[in-house]
Amino acid sequence: DPEDSQKMVVFYELDLGLNHVVRKLAVTVDPTAHALVAVPGGSDGPGGVLICAENNIAYKSFSNHTSQPEILCRIPNRRDEPNTMISSITAHKQKKMIFFMLSTEH
Repeated sequence: DPEDSQKMVVFYELDLGLNHVVRKLAVTVDPTAHALVAVPGGSDGPGGVLICAENNIAYKSFSNHTSQPEILCRIPNRRDEPNTMISSITAHKQKKMIFFMLSTEH
């Protein structure tokens, strides 16, 4: 039933030693979510995913097979604009910093 269904993000991990993929964690996300941005992990960054939805961006990560608290950021919009959605995303990595540039449809 589409009304009862939930949108989920599932975290998988590649085990190079055994050459297979392991499902680590599944979390429910905003039903208006429409884009995912991988956040580099390990020595390159904190790891996780940015989840873009109508009017907000959420950061989700996990460690030790448990979900960490979500960090939610509202997307500012003008009073006359209905819902704001992210339409374009790019990531840039420097030696000690990562930043993401996101643009809206307006």
